[in-house]
Amino acid sequence: MFLGKKEVKCYEVGVNYFEAIGHQEGVFFDITDSGIILRIYFCGVTAHEAGQFRSEKPFEMRLAGLRDIIFLLFKFGELNWMDAPYNVHLSLNLTKLELPSDGLGLAMTVQLFDTFTGKLHCNRFLSLSTEMSRKLIKMVEEQKRKPFNVKEYFNDINSIYAAYPTKKLVRVADCYYKTR
Repeated sequence: MFLGKKEVKCYEVGVNYFEAIGHQEGVFFDITDSGIILRIYFCGVTAHEAGQFRSEKPFEMRLAGLRDIIFLLFKFGELNWMDAPYNVHLSLNLTKLELPSDGLGLAMTVQLFDTFTGKLHCNRFLSLSTEMSRKLIKMVEEQKRKPFNVKEYFNDINSIYAAYPTKKLVRVADCYYKTR
């Protein structure tokens, strides 16, 4: 399927995707012109883990900014907190970001892949709160104005993770969003 010059890939729960097989485990966050993409890669997804991503389960998100890096923190159901670093300079499919009107928020697609089978276990859509969306956009706009060096970015991530494990990042976060 094509929209303009960009190819759009449709994902279906239960289908195995070759590109997910052997993928590095972890949480990968990106912002595109179509919204936020959050891809989570686990090896050997259990039924319990997959169940924690269901829409009736609570979801929590927090934002922390350290050394010009945005750390996004996520909690699905009963699972432990997960984190993903972000810098707008690495978002290849982002050309515009608009502040949402009152009562509206950024769209976020959450996908849970099994890196062993490539199976997509979850394809959940969330709409962030207006406050969370505006705070994230403000942080992204601040990043845009600063020079970027990819080597320094990854060095900074490593030193931050050495000083701030995920639980500590959760405590220093300054913006919160929670469902249920």
